[in-house]
Amino acid sequence: KATNEEEIQSGTSSPPIDEKPNILTIKEVLISNTFALLYATLFLNTVWCNTKDGLFKAYGLEFIHDDFFLAILSSVSSVISCGSLIVYGILVDKVGYQKLMLITCAIGSVFMWAIPGVRWVGNRYLYFFWICMMDTVNGATYTLLPYATNKFFGHDNFGIAYGLLMTSLTLAGLTTSLCSQFLLPLIGYEYLFVTIGCFLFTSLILTAFFHKTKYGSA
Repeated sequence: KATNEEEIQSGTSSPPIDEKPNILTIKEVLISNTFALLYATLFLNTVWCNTKDGLFKAYGLEFIHDDFFLAILSSVSSVISCGSLIVYGILVDKVGYQKLMLITCAIGSVFMWAIPGVRWVGNRYLYFFWICMMDTVNGATYTLLPYATNKFFGHDNFGIAYGLLMTSLTLAGLTTSLCSQFLLPLIGYEYLFVTIGCFLFTSLILTAFFHKTKYGSA
C-alpha cells in the first residue's frame, strides 16, 4: 500500500485505462453496413406492419360479417400494440436487440403466412387472437430500432441517425400502397399475405447477420 502511495505521489504509477468507448462520427455511422442493415430492417418490418394494419379489417369482412366486431378488434389490438412497446422495452435490456428481433420476425412471418388458414377455420375469435398477436410486431419494431440506433451508434448520433432511418418509412408506405393498389387485385389477399410474410422473413435473415456488421457487436 505504501509503495502504491509513493508511486502516485512521484507520478510513476501507470496511467488509468480509458474505458470510454470511441465516439463515432455521423459519417462513420451513415456509411456503415450496420446502418444499412437497420435501414433495411425498418423498411421491411414497416411494409409488414402497414399491410396488416391496412388490410386486416377488409380481409376480415370476407368471412366475418360483423363490422362492430372488427371495430372492437381494431381498438383492442391498438391497446395491445401500445402495451407491447413497454414489454419489448423491458425485454430488450435483458435479451438484447438481435435475439429479440429474430424472435419477432419469426413470429410475424408465421402469423402472416397462416392468415389464410385462419379464414379457412372460419372462427372469428381465432382471427381476433391472431390479429392481436400480430400487433405485437408493431410494438417490437418501433421499440427495438430506436434502441439499436442509440446502443450501436451512441446517443450523440441518435438524432440524425434515427431521423435518417425514419426515411425508410416513406419508402415502406409507397411500397405498401403499390402492393395494395396493383398487386392485391392480381393475386388476392392470400397470396399477398404470403408475399408480405416473406418481407419479414427477409428481415429475419438480415438480422441473423447483424452481429457481423461493423458496429453490430458493440
